[in-house]
Amino acid sequence: MSNIWLSYQEGIEKFCDDLAELLRKEGSMVYTELDEPQDVSNPELLLFNEHLSYDPNDDSAEDFLKEMVKDGYKICVNFQAGDAIVGNVAVKIGNKWFAFGRCQKASDGGFYISSMWSLKFVLTNLQKMEIRLSQAFPIST
Repeated sequence: MSNIWLSYQEGIEKFCDDLAELLRKEGSMVYTELDEPQDVSNPELLLFNEHLSYDPNDDSAEDFLKEMVKDGYKICVNFQAGDAIVGNVAVKIGNKWFAFGRCQKASDGGFYISSMWSLKFVLTNLQKMEIRLSQAFPIST
């Protein structure tokens, strides 16, 4: 992996560290890909190993990401086409956007965050995680 990709890897790792700190501070329960609630007493380990899942009626993922935006991160949801139902959640690291989760359109025309992928998954597929924005909507505070 070239030095430039190492800097993107470090950026993704810092993003996840900051997200883990936010989860620890908020003391929230999250659901893993196995649909089992997990205490975030050790959020670094949780975020490294597990995909986090969210219910369409639960705004906690959006709330966490709004806090990350307040901390300076640029985050958006991105759909490849206007009629797409499933898209990805992306963060800008340097000059590139990287997918780190999945979003879905809601019945009211909005969207919700359905999952955030494990750091282990994102890092092992980092070059495939780079996306080009198409139908993007920024997460804003």
